[in-house]
Amino acid sequence: MRKRFGCNPISEIISDIMFFWVPFFILIGAEKLIRLYEFEEWEYEVWRKFKLAMYIIFAIIVVWMIINCVLKTYCNYLILSETEIVYHTGWLNKKTTNIPLNKIKSCSKSSGPLQRAFDVCNISLTTAGDQPEITFCNLKGGDEAYKIIANMIK
Repeated sequence: MRKRFGCNPISEIISDIMFFWVPFFILIGAEKLIRLYEFEEWEYEVWRKFKLAMYIIFAIIVVWMIINCVLKTYCNYLILSETEIVYHTGWLNKKTTNIPLNKIKSCSKSSGPLQRAFDVCNISLTTAGDQPEITFCNLKGGDEAYKIIANMIK
């Protein structure tokens, strides 16, 4: 039995874009302050050019984040087999992690409200030895993967 679980791009995109509201609020606040005080025409022109440049930079960053999230969903996946768990990550720097089932001590899952809305969750594995906890993030069908892993390590 080999079963593959991938990542969900929508939850990745939403969680990444949520952090971009702060610069927009800063620009809006600065705009209100500029309108409050009387500036000369050349100062308004400099502000307009600066604001346009910031919006262009934000748009480029958001487009890059969307492309990155979509590519990550095709390159980050978890494969469960009878003897091991294989985790592939990265599309620029690729990494493969093989975890034998006999090395796994415990398994846990977690999910926030946004993750539950898209039926994804994070699965954490604790292995024997000095290795840190291994976490698989935003797995589609993560509840099913958690149940399979929990049954396999029993």
